[in-house]
Amino acid sequence: MALLEHAARTQFASTAECSEYRKLSGRLLEFTSKVPTCEYFGDRWLAGGESAEPREFPHMASLGWRKASLYNTIFFRCGGSLISERFILTAAHCLVHIGGVFPSFVRLGEVNLLRHNDEMHPDDYEIEGYFPHPHFRRRNGKYNDIALLKLTQDVTFGDSIRPACLYGEETSPSEEVFATGYGSQAYYEDFSNKLVKASLEIYDNKRCDEKYAGTRALPLGMTDGQLCAGGKISGHDTCPGDSGGPLQVTDQENDCVFVVFGIISFGSYCGGINPAIYTRVAAYLDWIEGIVWP
Repeated sequence: MALLEHAARTQFASTAECSEYRKLSGRLLEFTSKVPTCEYFGDRWLAGGESAEPREFPHMASLGWRKASLYNTIFFRCGGSLISERFILTAAHCLVHIGGVFPSFVRLGEVNLLRHNDEMHPDDYEIEGYFPHPHFRRRNGKYNDIALLKLTQDVTFGDSIRPACLYGEETSPSEEVFATGYGSQAYYEDFSNKLVKASLEIYDNKRCDEKYAGTRALPLGMTDGQLCAGGKISGHDTCPGDSGGPLQVTDQENDCVFVVFGIISFGSYCGGINPAIYTRVAAYLDWIEGIVWP
């Protein structure tokens, strides 16, 4: 059975949740002057691009690791998306990323991971459950590169922390698609501590097949559980550290709500002319809902 056959269903649990998120967004933002509108804040670039504005992407999460051997140093190396009160959507390959250790917490409501004197008030939530897709096998390539993280407590929603909806259509969205992440701005640069945004174009999967089919990451070529996307201009791309972050569109009914269409999986030379690979969220809605909304 093709991964997308289930998309013929008329109603997903996530669709009902999305309706609630639209109402939530309206209530939280109605009496605040901090987010007067939810229109785009300018061009959206990742590699070689522009920082996100405070509260612009309230579902954005950063996965954190604590290294006791390094004087309790904290590392952030992957992104994710808040999709409910207790769950983060991310890439499966992010679960074991630093010294074979799982991430221990998630930071929400932040645009600069190092700066604490700005107007943001981020919250850290401990992780109690790890759910990589059962068919993800690192040694077999980056297929089924999707995972869920369960938090130890419900997230407190506010103007800077709100969940995103999930894209359930088989066809790609026609509106602007963009990615967000804390990754490096160029191939040889260190990881960025600032949340950055990028406008991307969805390509036919054949384009990524031409580049990656037969490689270690994609030995069998593209599947219908994956997406091919790249920057509209050379030099704009996702980079190391962006993995697990969202490929998203704004909701057609509420500009203050985002809809996660894909998950950043992998690419080649970031900031170059080659497209990158993303996990297609719609292909995994049954699996996601079975865990998040059983």
